Amino acid sequence: MKIWDKIVILHPEDQNNEAMEINDSKEAARVLLNSWPAAQGKSYRRAVLSCSAAVDGRVPQETAQWAFIVAIMEAAIPYEIIDRLDAEIGAVCRELLGDESFPTRLPKVTSVETSSPVFWWPKRGGERELRRHP
Repeated sequence: MKIWDKIVILHPEDQNNEAMEINDSKEAARVLLNSWPAAQGKSYRRAVLSCSAAVDGRVPQETAQWAFIVAIMEAAIPYEIIDRLDAEIGAVCRELLGDESFPTRLPKVTSVETSSPVFWWPKRGGERELRRHP
């Protein structure tokens, strides 16, 4: 099974404050089914179905990962998302240069903003008129 391009780290407040690193759809499905604080809600169900389907190869890994992240936000679990390539580059730089200034982790997300993510297209300011030719 393919590992995710982004590492998702959960910081559940009720599990002895131990962080859980999720690297693929199988781990995400296991967490959703065995350790989820509230096994309910649309996003939770969608994440379970997406991660299970990704394990079987029926949906892309990226689809399962984003469904899992949306379920995290719905459950209000603090989390981090780390780009795997950035983490690997930082590790190589620290090793080669002996420089500890390269970050290994991004800041922990403690709240979710209500605005649309930056990758969403803004709504257009009005509908275009359809022109019909006689």
